[in-house]
Amino acid sequence: MVSACRVNGLRRINYEVLGNSLPVLHGHVHARYDWEPPDRVDGPVWRYPQAERNDPACAYSDADHGELRAAIAAELHRLMERAYSVSA
Repeated sequence: MVSACRVNGLRRINYEVLGNSLPVLHGHVHARYDWEPPDRVDGPVWRYPQAERNDPACAYSDADHGELRAAIAAELHRLMERAYSVSA
């Protein structure tokens, strides 16, 4: 999974778990990339203007991101199986 992400310029992943604006706990996962502007790399994704964050050109699509999504899902599944398997 790491190599699949690195090929796409992944620098790190930010996790954010919230429970103060909705009556349920929810989380966000934000990929951060090497190509991001230096003034935004070290801060939250909320520094990007909303119009830029919500730009349809940046939206997820299976055609553009499906292969990476499948690789990440497969690796997460493998890690969960390893973590929760019972040793004989």
